[in-house]
Amino acid sequence: MKILTAILSLLFVSKGICIAQKKNDDIPKLIITGLPDNEYKITPKDYYLFKGCINQIQIEAKDTSRIAEITLSNGVIIRKGATNYYEITELKAGITLLSIYEKDPRGKKVIVKNKQYRVTDYPRLKYAGVRCDSAISSFMLCGGLFMAEDKETKMRIPVMSFKMDIMENNRLITDSTFSNKLNKSMRKYVSGLQTGSLVYLTDIKYKLPDQSIYTVPIFRLFIVNKQGQTIGF
Repeated sequence: MKILTAILSLLFVSKGICIAQKKNDDIPKLIITGLPDNEYKITPKDYYLFKGCINQIQIEAKDTSRIAEITLSNGVIIRKGATNYYEITELKAGITLLSIYEKDPRGKKVIVKNKQYRVTDYPRLKYAGVRCDSAISSFMLCGGLFMAEDKETKMRIPVMSFKMDIMENNRLITDSTFSNKLNKSMRKYVSGLQTGSLVYLTDIKYKLPDQSIYTVPIFRLFIVNKQGQTIGF
């Protein structure tokens, strides 16, 4: 599967849903270091990783040279050369905790940021024929249909409902549609997005052949509006 990225965001890759909880006692505590806040930003901003493939994230900060180590409680994280991009692999279903370490004035490594993720399967979904964590134009997103594929029968199934995160008047809201396409307000929002924007579709529901309802937590798409333009590494 080809992994694409969007300017300030990265992609991921893999498959569906299997969540386990972790006791709070297992989460390393942040340590007050006396160091100035480095304002870490991790993109994509959500809290999902996919097992069985390469996930990619970007870690930005005012001073990335202060990073002494980055660890995962479940899985392996590797930096891509001298960039701010990291690959995450070897994940197991459940929970993983990403911890960023810096060195305090005495040279001791201390945790300055934690981010907990749920590890799930890669979505068996396509929007207008486009898979999760891939590039799509605003035009295709506005006019396309959201379809699932049954793992056993390979049958294409229309999505019943889903939600979209929308920025409106400088605040984040969640809009819903009870069909397999964007509603009017979603289309208006998507039409104004620039190349490199990341679209989050969440709480995606569809009915399996046995009539049970299956829910996928998240599906991400990267907007590319200029023909022939590439986004990625």
